Amino acid sequence: MRQTSKREIARQPDLEYLEGFLWKKEGARLAYLARRVPAGQVIVELGSNRGKSTCFLARGSARGNHVPVHAVDLWDLGGQWEHTHLRTGQPLRFDHPDTLRTFHEQTAPFADLIVMHKASTTAVGQSWDGPPVGLLFIDADHTYEGVKGDIEAWEPHLARRAWVCFHDYNKGRKEEMDYPGITRAVDEWLARRPVRDAARTQKLLTVQL
Repeated sequence: MRQTSKREIARQPDLEYLEGFLWKKEGARLAYLARRVPAGQVIVELGSNRGKSTCFLARGSARGNHVPVHAVDLWDLGGQWEHTHLRTGQPLRFDHPDTLRTFHEQTAPFADLIVMHKASTTAVGQSWDGPPVGLLFIDADHTYEGVKGDIEAWEPHLARRAWVCFHDYNKGRKEEMDYPGITRAVDEWLARRPVRDAARTQKLLTVQL
């Protein structure tokens, strides 16, 4: 598996300091791929939170073929908790009303490209009747069952040569992995699905089918 080259990454300094859980190189990689999604296809983001990654995807699309970015998240519907054994104290909740407010504020410059879906990421995938998905970014439920469910729900809607991106994918010793369920679900999927290209940018894994 190759590492993303420096020439592939165009920095987006005005987006680097937005609120959210995304490193600047990861965001730049998403923007790079979003810019290359062909017209007639769409970008789908599962797990938008405060909208930082949404902005990188929309920036890339705006500099490319202006394809819509479908942002899917429960936001304030409830039931969103962090699943990691490495953080001490109370687990983080992601369904506070301020999260949705921040999403609207941060994504406002790209509102014409963003389509919001306040719903279960898996449910939206199961009922999807939109255009083929040229770029799928999975960053929602971080459990094994959640990631596996999202893959199964959205895989039938992927365009030919689509890119699928997974955040918080981390290979290494199990006790050092933030979210081992993500890595397990992704590795199982990759074992049965041939890919054209795969690259790592920090904890972002990008795969082209």
